[in-house]
Amino acid sequence: DVRPLSPGPGRPSPNMQTDDIATFESSLADILANVAAHNEPSRIDVNDVRKWTAAYIHEYMEEIKRFPEIADESHWNVFARDHPGEEAVFVLVAFDSGKFAIVAGHAPGPELRSFGDHFVGEASEAIKEIRSRFQHSSDVLEIPFPQAYYWLECN
Repeated sequence: DVRPLSPGPGRPSPNMQTDDIATFESSLADILANVAAHNEPSRIDVNDVRKWTAAYIHEYMEEIKRFPEIADESHWNVFARDHPGEEAVFVLVAFDSGKFAIVAGHAPGPELRSFGDHFVGEASEAIKEIRSRFQHSSDVLEIPFPQAYYWLECN
């Protein structure tokens, strides 16, 4: 259930071409639209994911300055939007093994907050666990790190 968007390690350039960005954003938009179909008031769009992920990366880089020993560790975060009486719509972003991965879905807000606050594990474990706990989760969308950073910086 992983949808890679790169031809793989033989790619000549780390930068994403315009078509690659469009493909990535289109796939992400499709996933988010499917998730939001069950909970329109809590819709998350591509720009939300980009903005939240960029802010998360900025905070993580500050943390690496203080604790350089964590620089090579995988890391993840979960973002959510919810309204009273509705399930939360979430996006989990993960950085692991040279890849940036996204999983989206919807889940009861308190259970999702508990997951975000208490789950301690590697990025790959977080992806498996969130998909296991919340059956309304998307496939995993992933791209290589350099392309993810390019996507975050160029928009």
